[in-house]
Amino acid sequence: MSQLPEIHLCIQQPVGYVHSLGLLDQARYFRYQAQRLGATVSLAKNRLRHDALNFVFGAHLGFDAAQRERHSCIFVNLEQLGEGGAKVSADYLKLLASSAVVDYDADNRAAYATSIDDVPVVPLLHAPYLTPTETIPLEDRPIDLLFIGSMNERRRAWLDRIEATGLSVAMFDSALYGPERDQFILQAKAVVNAHFYESSRFEQARVAHCLSLGTPVISERTAQTLPHPAFEDSVFWLEGEQLEQ
Repeated sequence: MSQLPEIHLCIQQPVGYVHSLGLLDQARYFRYQAQRLGATVSLAKNRLRHDALNFVFGAHLGFDAAQRERHSCIFVNLEQLGEGGAKVSADYLKLLASSAVVDYDADNRAAYATSIDDVPVVPLLHAPYLTPTETIPLEDRPIDLLFIGSMNERRRAWLDRIEATGLSVAMFDSALYGPERDQFILQAKAVVNAHFYESSRFEQARVAHCLSLGTPVISERTAQTLPHPAFEDSVFWLEGEQLEQ
């Protein structure tokens, strides 16, 4: 039996950029899966290892491509790419096109890969290590609806539609990640998920995290939303005017 290489997970964080902390959720999921296979896994910020296979998270925030000459790297794309998706730099797309990549969504691959079959798809699904030791019964939770994530006009409009029905949606007034954020998720009767981009790719990382914590998710769905089959029956979907019904 061949021995697995050591795995190193590298999170890119520009100076002062707090939102890189959001990548810890996906890095932890990769660590869990690699350890299940028997691999030794390390995790660091802005640092690669010569003696390990490096999985790089957040390379869209900046990455020196020359480091690939001295380190074995696989880039984890977590951005929604293609028409209607995130506006990433040409350098990032060039990096993906010339590197080993894994992607969370199959529909992203055409934005950078000559042959999409060369890019493995690694969905972000249930994370057993997030199962809480104690939970509050849903009916006793103090937060009715909670929204987490960055805000833009598209999301704001969808949340306004919810609140127009007489419901209240709680949200953070500043960036919050990790255990502090999770404590609020555990106090919510449900988390609402709205698409950030017109591409309407399903935010599986966020939703899987909430479901793994035992909190239901109510999600917007459009004709472009193509979730992994695991989410079809585990998420409460709202399409079009169903929100007001």
